[in-house]
Amino acid sequence: MGNGWGQIIYPGAVIALHRLGRRLVALGAVLALAGCASPRSPHARELEGTVYIYVGTSSDQLTNPRVDSHIRSLFSRFIHGFRMIHPRVGVQLVFFPEARIPAEVAQRHRSGLGPDLILVNGSTAQVLHGRGLSRTVSLPAEIFSQLKPSLLRSFHTKAGWSALPVFSQPQVACFDRKVLPQAPSTLQELLEVSAKGAPVGLSLEPVDLFWSAGSLGGTAALQQLLKLHSDAPPRPLNQAEREGLLRWLQWLDLAGDQQRINFYATTDEMLAGLVKGDLAWIACRSRHLPRLKNLMGARLGVAPLPSGPSGEASPIARLRVWSFGIDSSPEQRRISKALAEFSVNPLVQRATTLATLETLPVNRYVNIPVTSSRSLAALQVGMAQSEAYNLFNASLLEGEAGETILRKVLATMIFGATDETQASEMLIQRLTKLR
Repeated sequence: MGNGWGQIIYPGAVIALHRLGRRLVALGAVLALAGCASPRSPHARELEGTVYIYVGTSSDQLTNPRVDSHIRSLFSRFIHGFRMIHPRVGVQLVFFPEARIPAEVAQRHRSGLGPDLILVNGSTAQVLHGRGLSRTVSLPAEIFSQLKPSLLRSFHTKAGWSALPVFSQPQVACFDRKVLPQAPSTLQELLEVSAKGAPVGLSLEPVDLFWSAGSLGGTAALQQLLKLHSDAPPRPLNQAEREGLLRWLQWLDLAGDQQRINFYATTDEMLAGLVKGDLAWIACRSRHLPRLKNLMGARLGVAPLPSGPSGEASPIARLRVWSFGIDSSPEQRRISKALAEFSVNPLVQRATTLATLETLPVNRYVNIPVTSSRSLAALQVGMAQSEAYNLFNASLLEGEAGETILRKVLATMIFGATDETQASEMLIQRLTKLR
């Protein structure tokens, strides 16, 4: 890159970041100050070179023009700020569907051309490290002292850190203000607003339906059966866990019988239904908010997911992290480390949160302005719920054996082929065989 500016590389398209630079000077100055405010200066000499970053995205982020533009703008701001401190550094970004990242990294590694940094979900980072496609790093103690210990636990190894958290993407409720003046706060209220005429959408994707299990006491059984915490040894379910699983399935079965509650095979279908006005309430993820805000405007409401008789909702939050590539030169490793450290600086984290209103900082010294933003307030509750259940880094990827079984059994029950008792036994038997 002759002028040293970073580029965003999409399949079939290249966008130079300097096109957006002039519009981002103000935020860039803030980010530059953030870099200068770092607790130490880790680089004695100026950094110079180009780093290649792979970014895992969802399918709708790659195909939706508005979301595509939003993502480009966010990376432009971040890289523009970093380059104000390190002007001789170039950055190239390549976007792939999240599920393809391990295969893409492995393929490039065979030619010695793997990425220097990889921005992915925490569960994907663990896959990369388990396959030897990312390296451990040693980062300054003051960097990790600023992060929540609970978010770091999964990435600690004897040799160092396998990944560095950057921000979180909680799950919340999205609703149509024209139909619902406020979102239901309990599962019972959700059934009641549906009975009064407000159409509700629920997902058949286990990762997006898991939030309802905590409210009914089903998370302990599901976490054990699905091995969501791999460090916990497998054991038979106790009676309380069996009863909690059955309560969850009973509620889902009851919801499926409601005239105005519909189950959808994909979250994208639910999002489309909310935008069109066919649905009044759905569970959504923070990454969906820019798209929904653009299409719905003031109609969009955001709130915490409803609680239930057994406790709070149990959403699976996405923790976005940096993984460090294994094919980097020594200088690229220095740049990658500097960029990762820059991203968790308190001022950078706050600037990103305020610019997006869709992600939460991982730096515990960043104050989130929840009083001025209902969206951020709801996201903060959603993240707290995930942390309470230790679900911010859970792996429940589409196509995994456990996810496939759970999806099939739920669909069989919801569409009337089995009842909740049969479904409970099917889940216990089939998932136990996988452990």
